Amino acid sequence: MGSRGRLFFQGKSPITAVLPYRWYDSPNVRFLSIDDFRDFCNQKGIEVLKARYLRGGKTVSCRPNLLAEAAVFLLTAEHASQPGTVNHGNHHEDHCQAEAEA
Repeated sequence: MGSRGRLFFQGKSPITAVLPYRWYDSPNVRFLSIDDFRDFCNQKGIEVLKARYLRGGKTVSCRPNLLAEAAVFLLTAEHASQPGTVNHGNHHEDHCQAEAEA
């Protein structure tokens, strides 16, 4: 799968022969997806307490990895869980489901 396909279907910034680094290890400026940032927090034991996704000054509540232009996270490492068990407070998929049921 190509770079754009991976970003579209998997929601992750691609690692390629030209850009062989993860977004946070790259010597180049790299854009990242919301899912990339959540994975990074998970790996580092950082807990996401709240997340808000924005586009054009409005809140994006469904599919923010695809539709949001910016994201704001409230994080903590003070009481973080072990890596791999981070609380994803207000995770976008859960939020979409809650809106669909409302």
